[in-house]
Amino acid sequence: CGVLLMQPAMNRKERVNRALRHEDPGKTPIDFGASAVTGIHVTCVAALRDHFGLERRPVKVHEPYQMLGLVEDDLAREIGVDVEGVSPAKTIFGFSIRGWKTWRTPWNGLEALVPDDFNTTVEPNGDVLIYPQGDLSAPPSGRMPTGSYFFDAIIRQEPICEEQLDPNDNLERSEERRVG
Repeated sequence: CGVLLMQPAMNRKERVNRALRHEDPGKTPIDFGASAVTGIHVTCVAALRDHFGLERRPVKVHEPYQMLGLVEDDLAREIGVDVEGVSPAKTIFGFSIRGWKTWRTPWNGLEALVPDDFNTTVEPNGDVLIYPQGDLSAPPSGRMPTGSYFFDAIIRQEPICEEQLDPNDNLERSEERRVG
């Protein structure tokens, strides 16, 4: 008769570290929302909160380019998330992820929370424009077309004339490199 030895359950950190070392973690570590690559759209976060019977409240949009919703601790526990993210100080549009204000999504009127400098305007056709660093006096940096669920980048660079490029424009002068 053999003896079955039970190993203590791994905590989240141990599970992730074992997986990163290509060792058997017992179960696959789960990452929803720790980065822009593993993020969850704001509508899905709201739906998951409803599905698990969690407190109904506006979801925070921490990454506006893709309209990713913040997976807060209560939801992370429910879906078994093993990884915690570290958000950058600023969004892809250059404004800080701080302070929160209410914003209604154009696709279904979902009440969400967005950073204070998340500033948009709506075009006559219903497209939503978002501005760099929240500066409404600057040309917009993103467009959420009518019926879309996220922003597309707006290219604002002037066309490049290949014939006028000079490689010397990108070289440092030796005098400029000297210190003191």
